[in-house]
Amino acid sequence: MSNEKNLSPDKIAEIVSRVEEYVRSYIDSKINRKTVDKLDIIIDVDYDNSLKVNVEIELDAGTLSEKYQPIIEEAVDLAHEMLEKELRG
Repeated sequence: MSNEKNLSPDKIAEIVSRVEEYVRSYIDSKINRKTVDKLDIIIDVDYDNSLKVNVEIELDAGTLSEKYQPIIEEAVDLAHEMLEKELRG
């Protein structure tokens, strides 16, 4: 379909790292870091017969966590869009 098969594991790791950094910056621009106890961004790319991408963002901001959920959902969508563009070309 496109050049996704031509990407080396190192190149994929570089793309994932860049996307993770962007997503973290995006979240930081929307949420005051002082209110966040924990932020984990997990990006998993699987290359079997097809490309599978999973993005999970775990945010613990105490009682504010639920309020920030729409921002986290936006960040997951952005990560998927970026990964799709970068990995598929």
